[in-house]
Amino acid sequence: MLLMGALFWACGEEGGPARSQSPMPEDALEDTRLAAPDFTLERWDGGSLSLSDYRGQVVLVNFWATWCGPCREEMPLFEALRQEYRGEGFEVLAISVDEAPAEAIPAYLETLERPLSYPLLIGTAEVAAEYGVRFQLPMTFLVDRQGRIAHTLVGAQQRETLEGLVRSLLEESE
Repeated sequence: MLLMGALFWACGEEGGPARSQSPMPEDALEDTRLAAPDFTLERWDGGSLSLSDYRGQVVLVNFWATWCGPCREEMPLFEALRQEYRGEGFEVLAISVDEAPAEAIPAYLETLERPLSYPLLIGTAEVAAEYGVRFQLPMTFLVDRQGRIAHTLVGAQQRETLEGLVRSLLEESE
């Protein structure tokens, strides 16, 4: 985990909009989306969960760290979207890449103005590598109902952009 912290040096950088990367134009995504790597990770508060537990839902998978300013900025957005769209099959899974997440996460949560209801998971270097998370946080993946990565987003997100992508995926037929 020590190595993971060193890899995310760009987290706090200002400037430049977040990027959305898709392998092909929007109308070609149906045939080209790659399967999201499945994982089973420990929750910071006990128990574990797997991405495959959410098959049939649109899942926002976010890699973050307690020391990452842009990560802190977008967490209320994720919470708001989860509250608004959970009934339509939307979930948020946040994967911490902190060096000592079991200690860092509880202290971090005490600093938030509002509690988070979505699962906070203890990441591993293997899961980060499977998703290609290397140099910048936050990094977010939108996984469609079939378990495929539909969008990769780097940097803090704006509500209009993220909500549009989520709504589009929710409207896709299963």
